Amino acid sequence: MADEPTPPGTIPAGIEPDVPNVARIYDYFLGGNTNYPADRAAARRITAANAQAPCWPAPCAAGSYGSWPP
Repeated sequence: MADEPTPPGTIPAGIEPDVPNVARIYDYFLGGNTNYPADRAAARRITAANAQAPCWPAPCAAGSYGSWPP
């Protein structure tokens, strides 16, 4: 879940890593590793804009969003 660059050549054809994608944002909330910086930034904006937005264990463990359950 670190904001590390994706190594060149590992992004499948047709994937736009600079455009947030709802499935990858959900993957980030669940603590997965199939997400990109744009997805993580969108997830942070969603959580910051809405206090009722989900705060799943992985992002919460990083100490960025409070705790779950609220």
